Amino acid sequence: SVLPTVTSELFGTESFGTNWGYLILAPGFGGMFFNSLAGAVYDHVAAGQIGALDASDQALGALGEHECVGQSCFRFTFLSLAAAAAVAVVIAIALTPVTAVGRQAGR
Repeated sequence: SVLPTVTSELFGTESFGTNWGYLILAPGFGGMFFNSLAGAVYDHVAAGQIGALDASDQALGALGEHECVGQSCFRFTFLSLAAAAAVAVVIAIALTPVTAVGRQAGR
């Protein structure tokens, strides 16, 4: 993997262990958080769709307990992931002067 080399080049070797630890743990924590968020939002929207059905549709079982139909099922999750990615890009740009490469370039 090229990530350890990139980490040491960008941030220097003085705090490589700390930086490497953050880089290894971040995907796991992000995955747990956003997976839980996606599940909770999906269940909430699915429950709202079931409540919106009339009695005849509910009697026929048009939607199961945890079924959701349409873009609304994933819209909030998609927008929150897009916002998190945008924040990450802004943070990465803001931290460029702090990195070893940024200091060498005079940023």
